[in-house]
Amino acid sequence: MDTLSKLAIVISNPSKNDDYKLEQICTSTLELITHCNRVSLWVFSETLDAIHCLKCFESNSDTFSSGQHLNQVDFPEYFKKILVDEVLVASDARQHSATKCFNKLYFEPNNIFSLFDYVYHKDFEPRGIICCERVGEQVEWDESETAVLRRIANMMSMFF
Repeated sequence: MDTLSKLAIVISNPSKNDDYKLEQICTSTLELITHCNRVSLWVFSETLDAIHCLKCFESNSDTFSSGQHLNQVDFPEYFKKILVDEVLVASDARQHSATKCFNKLYFEPNNIFSLFDYVYHKDFEPRGIICCERVGEQVEWDESETAVLRRIANMMSMFF
């Protein structure tokens, strides 16, 4: 059975707790988006002016974390771009017009060079973001990864 099918089964299983499902979404995304080595799942505030990290997986250290909070007031370029386009591909994230605002507070401390984000929905409204990042070096994201991340985002919509 392929990774996306396994993930769909996990997400739809009512006997699995939310934390386990979030971890499985992270690890499955990492497996499917090969240029990625850090995955985080974020949820928007009700007013879409902040995001809160539900789960982050760092493959380099094989660790999960959560709880980080980012506000629109601190990163207006990013929020505007992601809410309008619902996908953001920034191979050179430190120079990209919508993501360079993260350099000092987020990219440099986490050694992030490339970012690839996709919005997931609940009832056709933005609910959160799946964030794929490359730590340690810059990478080029490709079209096949966009299609896969879109499918994962659709599954995330089912989760909520």
